[in-house]
Amino acid sequence: MSRGIFVLVMGLASAAMGSPLDGKIGRAERVAIVVVELATHAPKDRRFFYEFVEAAAHAETKNRIKPIYGKVVLLSGVNATLPALQKAMESAANEDRVKAVDMFLHLHGSPGGISLRDGHLSAAKIAETLSAVTKLPAKLRALNSTACWGATHIKDFLAAGFKVASGSRKVNANGAHDTPAFLSNWGKGATYFTAQEKGNDSRWIAFYDKIAGSWGMGAVDSFKEVEGKSDITISDAP
Repeated sequence: MSRGIFVLVMGLASAAMGSPLDGKIGRAERVAIVVVELATHAPKDRRFFYEFVEAAAHAETKNRIKPIYGKVVLLSGVNATLPALQKAMESAANEDRVKAVDMFLHLHGSPGGISLRDGHLSAAKIAETLSAVTKLPAKLRALNSTACWGATHIKDFLAAGFKVASGSRKVNANGAHDTPAFLSNWGKGATYFTAQEKGNDSRWIAFYDKIAGSWGMGAVDSFKEVEGKSDITISDAP
């Protein structure tokens, strides 16, 4: 191989994978952990609806998350437990190639709490479990949650090591717009704040929140707060 061709090949590889010198990372160096569990803890008369929402989350994982991450771990149904989440995080933390771990939650939430398959836990308990995983906090990057009252969970996940996190102010009903809008823009290189801003389109929030209110879902406010390093992009190291 001539010197010129070698330099060209190495340059292309650097652009694809990122460089330690510029703090950028490539697709193969980032992992997404997706947790989906809504139907089990839903009221019986709304279980069918939440099964539909779960199916939509699975589709988004396949169509929008897998193409932009080197590895995707989907924890759903009986696998959406705290021990399983801990194990998935340990695996990512111990893989040398992995530089960033993002987590996407599609779970029921309450002020300060989140429901996994194995029960309703405080966000602080989940965060404490994650922060105790060796080498993980340095790799944790973004936490995106569709759980109700997700804004009340943010401080705990930031304390666990995530660099940026978002969550709804109160009951969340805007996932049908917010999730694809966020993922589309995040995958194209927008900052976390900008991607979430697209998801926070006031017209769609008003539309879905009105419907949820008419269903008697309580205090509805789907606007997602963002805290932490909001200018980070999918190609930035934590």
